[in-house]
Amino acid sequence: MPTYVTLFKHTQEGKEGIERIPDVYQEVTEQFRAMGAENMGVYYGSMGEYDGFGIMEVPDGETAETIRLAFEREGTHHFENYEVFEAEEYFEMIEEGTS
Repeated sequence: MPTYVTLFKHTQEGKEGIERIPDVYQEVTEQFRAMGAENMGVYYGSMGEYDGFGIMEVPDGETAETIRLAFEREGTHHFENYEVFEAEEYFEMIEEGTS
């Protein structure tokens, strides 16, 4: 399955309810599975432009966007999704693109 990195920022509403993060994490993981996705990990406190990031495996880009839209609708976070590739996959792309 394709792998996506999701960068997120808390909205003001999200910051005001930050104590709910452990519960939200469980809810999100369950919702991912219901959509055929797998939560590979979530990391908070990135000390940069984003408040954290997650890694997920999803069946396709359409599912990744559906997940993003569903969670954006809650109003607690802003999300950006990026498809990423394992090194070997990427090396094969380079070889195919340069031959």
